[in-house]
Amino acid sequence: MSVISAAFMWHAHYVYLGDDLYFHIQRIYDLRASILNGNWNPLVSLNRFHQTGSAVMSLYPKINLYPMVLLSIVCKTFLHFYYITFILRNFFALVVAYVASYCYTHRKNVSFIFSITYVLTAIEIFNGIKSYDLGRSSSLIFLPLVMFGFMELVRRNRWVELTTGMSLIILCHVLNSVIVALFLLVFAAINFRKFRDTKKLLALGKAIITTVLLTSSFVFSFFIFMAHNSIALPPSFWLLGGTSLDSLSSAIFENVINVNYSITLAMLLGLILGIVYYKKLSTSLKQLLWISGGFMILCSNLFPWSVLAQTGLNNSLQFSWRLYIIPEVILSYLFAEIIMGICKNTKKSNVAVIVITLSTLLIQIGAQDNLMNSSKNYLSLNSVNNTGIQNVNISSNYSIDKLIYNKKAISDYFPTSAVSSLNNISNHWATYDKNKKIKVRSKGNGRFIFTNKKSIKKLSLPFLYYHGINYQVKLDGKTVKGYPNKNALMTINNVRKGKHHVQIIVHKTKAEIASYILSLIGLLILLGTILKNFLKKCKI
Repeated sequence: MSVISAAFMWHAHYVYLGDDLYFHIQRIYDLRASILNGNWNPLVSLNRFHQTGSAVMSLYPKINLYPMVLLSIVCKTFLHFYYITFILRNFFALVVAYVASYCYTHRKNVSFIFSITYVLTAIEIFNGIKSYDLGRSSSLIFLPLVMFGFMELVRRNRWVELTTGMSLIILCHVLNSVIVALFLLVFAAINFRKFRDTKKLLALGKAIITTVLLTSSFVFSFFIFMAHNSIALPPSFWLLGGTSLDSLSSAIFENVINVNYSITLAMLLGLILGIVYYKKLSTSLKQLLWISGGFMILCSNLFPWSVLAQTGLNNSLQFSWRLYIIPEVILSYLFAEIIMGICKNTKKSNVAVIVITLSTLLIQIGAQDNLMNSSKNYLSLNSVNNTGIQNVNISSNYSIDKLIYNKKAISDYFPTSAVSSLNNISNHWATYDKNKKIKVRSKGNGRFIFTNKKSIKKLSLPFLYYHGINYQVKLDGKTVKGYPNKNALMTINNVRKGKHHVQIIVHKTKAEIASYILSLIGLLILLGTILKNFLKKCKI
């Protein structure tokens, strides 16, 4: 099923240029170059994003990129890398969803139906291909661990599943981790009476503390950057707004053939069946149904999004439909539980599993076919200008090279004061005496070469300076003082006439080293608890 989930797109022999593909491919290639240079956890970009020193590598989680970096080294063809990644992602997601469900329900058919209706959907093609949002797509793999893990904590005081799922989501996508935390807060509020039990409260405390420890290697640097710098978030040219009932209903049925952000037909059936069989649902299923309904209303135009659109939430959340991730996982599970509850004998259950499996695969194949048909007439990136990367496809390694070295400027995660210098930064212009420029050639790993025809008192390099980072600047092999100018660009003094080599090195700070130690402690606690539980089970 994982292979089928990409087979028809692969057969088209090109890659759909998703909305965020340019951004995330830069992240993958920057991390690969950093690792090959001996830096396994780069704080800033020294090799891609025009070698600007952008803090995107610290402000955007990247644990999901490491397997992709390894695969990119093995796969010599980008087309193979792209689709093998998607296939392996879906395989891993199916396994995680099945195991998370089975550990809670101990029912194979329920877990199987839940996993395929949650993972093999047009939504995932939207996340993983059409928008190519690796952070969102990766984090959704672990959402079932969080949902079932919380129910395990409420039922049996088990906290390992919840901790593992929540930690991995935080290390994949900041915004989704906030949305999932909101979901857990609501779920916990509904069950607040059960947390009067000391053991349950202690288990929740262990989950929170261990999650903080496990994620500290990212969270520490994230908050240090945010506390010491004014950061420019990705710009939005829209206003937050909810989805109307008409738009939602049409999007649901369009998702049978079209790829979009909406919940799918199986999820809609989960909502309808949940309402119809409400009295027969267990307490936890009733709670989940209410939570999914609440999030559906939150995503709709019944919620006053027009007020929030005038706040900072407009740039950080960007789209209200991002909140659909909670109804998606809940309603897929409700659908599986109720369908298997209706099919009480083995024969009916087997027939239901076969019908649902075939239907899910056919819908998923239809979504692949629709996406490829809608883009098959796009020009290849081989034949367009470097700046024209809309409505084009990638069909070769040459295409991806043109994309990576594109001069398209992105100011996401820049220091706010550096945004005005975006053109100079992306075109590698060093500046002095206000408006005078020198062309700088980037050599990778924070190295630059330039030639100046006269001595310069203050030279601002096309490299971002963030407070809280331990920089070392070498000019022609000698360490010199580097400091930020008013536009947050790395500036050096007294550059003599001639050809020069500059290297900017980012050293690890004490806070960064401490965060690694804390993450290691969290990992040891988690592994120790898993081993302890396993040994107890063996004794039983």
